[in-house]
Amino acid sequence: MSKADSRIIVVGGGLLTVPLIRRAREMGIGTVVMDGNPSAPGLVLADRSELVSTRDVDAAVQRAREIAADAPVDGVVTAGADVEVTVAAIADALGLPGPGRDAAYRCNHKAEMRRALRDAGIPGPAFAELKAPEEAAELATRIGYPLMVKPMDNCGSRGVVRVSEPAALAAAVAAAFPLSNSGTVLLEQFIEGSTHTVEMLAYNGQLELCSVIDTHHGFAPYAVELRHENPSRLPPSAIDAMVARAREAARAIGLSHGPAKVDFLNSDCGPVVMEMTARLSGGFHCQATTPLALGTDNLRAAIDLCRGRTPRPRDLVPRFRRAAICQALFPEPGRIELLEGLDAARAVPGIAEIHALAGVGDEIPAYRSSADRRFFVVAAGADPRECERALEEATRRIEIRTRPSSAGRDGVPRALPT
Repeated sequence: MSKADSRIIVVGGGLLTVPLIRRAREMGIGTVVMDGNPSAPGLVLADRSELVSTRDVDAAVQRAREIAADAPVDGVVTAGADVEVTVAAIADALGLPGPGRDAAYRCNHKAEMRRALRDAGIPGPAFAELKAPEEAAELATRIGYPLMVKPMDNCGSRGVVRVSEPAALAAAVAAAFPLSNSGTVLLEQFIEGSTHTVEMLAYNGQLELCSVIDTHHGFAPYAVELRHENPSRLPPSAIDAMVARAREAARAIGLSHGPAKVDFLNSDCGPVVMEMTARLSGGFHCQATTPLALGTDNLRAAIDLCRGRTPRPRDLVPRFRRAAICQALFPEPGRIELLEGLDAARAVPGIAEIHALAGVGDEIPAYRSSADRRFFVVAAGADPRECERALEEATRRIEIRTRPSSAGRDGVPRALPT
């Protein structure tokens, strides 16, 4: 199929959508890439680039209508960008397959998600929607300490912090409100447990499992993802329970078409849904570690789905079971003075990818969210031990030196309780 015969809109042109754009082009599908950042790498790869904010839903929909008026559009999709509401709105406006705007909104709005799960009888933490800072103390007392403070509709753990005592509540709430697009903040009971992600694709009344991974977080009381391991090392019984709960959650939200990603805490009481999104994962999960570990092609499957086509079985059914790990690096916060060894690290056997999102002269912020990460190393091997050896050697070869600046400090990862 030539590019003239089919084209899709990719919402977001950041690094994590680049593999999606490339896959569409390999399939012979034209790409229209939307992003508000003129430096977004995906815009360069697009057959047509559109400079428009992916957060401005109305503007993105209007631009999509104009694009479709020029030539037919067959689908709309994203990966790793928290723009599921924009994707759903464009799909609805153009009459294309999609998650549905209501379902996407429930995923994006944490309190709406919690209410939908609660109404479906799915166990979860106590929570409250905070509409004004002065309400925080009373609502927090009802929930009890420790608790989590979260901006209502942001991603990448921005503004997410664990509060263990009343004295720390006001500062956490004050930091969360400016990061919430909806103007409200979620207070949520803190539950201990290991963290995991289930990724699925919904179509034809079923929820096809793509992958289950283990995630690890640090920099408490913040929740910065340190690494993820693909596939999960949980016992089969725990994985089965988590996947069953993920399917229940997706149905409760109303996700019947397209990607569904569910983040979990695996607690003493079983799997607890933390977050949900109606999109493919970020963090080099579907983009790198899933194909390396399982031999599947979830990007191609999602592209097929957005165009109303049934995914090919070989894109969803694992061809092998290996291991892949994505490890973030955490140089001391400050301005980068020296960055060496990336090419030497890439030459290490078992290293599949290295991504540096900063260079000499750039600022490394204090680590307060997963969005503050700048360096990633992806390793693949026959088993996790091979990955660990490759990661150890690669990180030994990389030298990143910073000088202190206004970014602050706190460069040593500290694990959250598990």
